[in-house]
Amino acid sequence: MHRVLIVGAGSIGERHVRCFLSIGRAEVGVCEPSNSTREGVAGRYDLCGAYSSLNAALLESWDAAVVATPAHTHIAIATTLAQAGIHLLVEKPLSTSMDGVTELQSEVRARSLVAGIGYSHRACAP
Repeated sequence: MHRVLIVGAGSIGERHVRCFLSIGRAEVGVCEPSNSTREGVAGRYDLCGAYSSLNAALLESWDAAVVATPAHTHIAIATTLAQAGIHLLVEKPLSTSMDGVTELQSEVRARSLVAGIGYSHRACAP
């Protein structure tokens, strides 16, 4: 079974937790600095771990991670995860600036990781 770390346990992060658990093909952990948010999600779902910091979470082994934190933190977190050899899904937008994007791309390529950006496409008929 794969192990997936959800970084950020707010509403979008919790949705990812719920979706991964519903398919029954992954063990899921969360990384969330807010004690009340982390404890709330941990109380509602059968998680394999709940961590207050990324450093603590990275002491465990993860196959993939979802970055669902505020947009200005995405690049730094995703780069750290890529350096640890973890496949990535980063929620949109990738970032609020281009700072660090090239470095993140280099880390992903150097480790032959799969990386994607969450994007919802909605279309309405005229």
